[in-house]
Amino acid sequence: MAQGEGKGGDPLRVWVESSMVRVLPGDPAPPERVRPTARLTLAKGEYESFQVLLRPGAGRPLENVRLEVNDLICHTKGSRLRREQIEWHQVGFVRVHETEQKGPAPIPWLEPGWYPDPLLPVEQFRVEPEFTQSVWVTVHAPRGLPAGTYTGAITLHADGMKSLRILLRATVHDFVIAPGAGHLRTAFALRDNFIRHLYKGDEAMVRAYRDYVLDRLRLNPWDIWHDAPPPVEELERLRARGMNAFPVCYLKDDTVSSEWPFAPSPKAVAEQLDTLAPAIQEIERRGLLPLGYIFGGDEVPREPPERIAQVKEAFALVKRRYPNIPLMTTAHIPQEVETLRAYHLDALCPMWDWTDFERAEGLRKAGIRIWTYISLQPYPPYPNWRLDNPLLEARTIFWQIYHQKFDAFLYWGLNIWDRPDNDQLIDPAAGPFLKWNITTERGGTALGWLHGDGRLLYPGKNGPIGSIRLANIRDGLEDYEYLWLLSHKMGDVEAGRQACLPVASGLKEFTRDPEVLRVQREAIARQLTAKPRR
Repeated sequence: MAQGEGKGGDPLRVWVESSMVRVLPGDPAPPERVRPTARLTLAKGEYESFQVLLRPGAGRPLENVRLEVNDLICHTKGSRLRREQIEWHQVGFVRVHETEQKGPAPIPWLEPGWYPDPLLPVEQFRVEPEFTQSVWVTVHAPRGLPAGTYTGAITLHADGMKSLRILLRATVHDFVIAPGAGHLRTAFALRDNFIRHLYKGDEAMVRAYRDYVLDRLRLNPWDIWHDAPPPVEELERLRARGMNAFPVCYLKDDTVSSEWPFAPSPKAVAEQLDTLAPAIQEIERRGLLPLGYIFGGDEVPREPPERIAQVKEAFALVKRRYPNIPLMTTAHIPQEVETLRAYHLDALCPMWDWTDFERAEGLRKAGIRIWTYISLQPYPPYPNWRLDNPLLEARTIFWQIYHQKFDAFLYWGLNIWDRPDNDQLIDPAAGPFLKWNITTERGGTALGWLHGDGRLLYPGKNGPIGSIRLANIRDGLEDYEYLWLLSHKMGDVEAGRQACLPVASGLKEFTRDPEVLRVQREAIARQLTAKPRR
């Protein structure tokens, strides 16, 4: 950590922190005083981040703060990691008002105040006295970059103070991770209806969000709740960018004679399949069908029995018509081979804490894929990425996914912008304190004390604004690629599963220490770059 001089001679504290730690505005600077240095390691094709923390003293605010980035140089190779591959964002804040825990779940609620989350693209910013402000720095190693250690500096400038150099050392490993969505199938709902509403129907902006979600976050960018397939031209465009799965459709619900969670309507599903036949035929003709799946019966309970019977009838219609398209559900169907076959299912997606490894292995051996999902549940000791959870959990969960051998991962919404006061695009230059609500609120029920569920993206006036939670989700997906590569190199999935163990060993067993994850990542990288013994 370094100490500079702000206006009036008050000390400015500057230090570097891991991207896996959520730093609050009131957090003090650490006691040690060392020159701020950032050290990163990453594969070719990977993004990796760190934080630069600024805390002015009790004098005046720090004005016109900005970071200057330059090329990093690998002196042994004579190659450069260009400055265009290094970006920085001011970390913004969202307000938490709710403090009372109204439900039975044993989770610690947040104190009211400002919490860091959005990543604001700005040219300069201001920091108030005695306020800890994070700057999020991300380095990308292009796929063709020579391996080696690249060094240089980022320079911190602000009015009335000496410029301060932050040393940066990025070691690029000699292996490449897969582009796009990689090897884990994901179904994170990007709700284009909310995008169209706030951006006044701008289809170019809808595509920009899809590209951001796929290119920068490694997630398949489609709305899993649509009752019709995506246009084939858009599917082909996204497949070329690395998309590895898409929903052919969500089966139409019976919203008349049923109540939420709605069961599919067999009559409406039959009509839906007739209507979609030409589109599905074209998807098949273009070779896209292997990436597709049909989703229906979201969270339909076993009782009353007539509702789950509707699920079974609708699923039978689907499989008679399209036996080669995988059918997946989150309905509460018993996790038994014969029962799932009777429902014509290819994949079951139970809630995270409703799964069991040995039972899932038996289903997989019978040819039934096991997905999983989180939403506002589960609660501790299970992982989640609500604002209420430690930031690290957004990354470690993907080690758990690999260890548990889940076939795919679903999440109900990246951008549920449904709060009535969330009706304006965000101007990042207007300041870090967003007038944007990410608290779950449904009629004053027990959900009102949860924050961030289904709300990980923010609508910027010039396009998508990411978050520190999404950055950790991306990093977790990149960690998943390390594990996949290790299993592939060793010819055994158990090699990757064993490599998970210091970080994750079960559904609720995972490290709470970012250093444990960092060290294990490095150990895996050494295995991946080791030359085979003769």
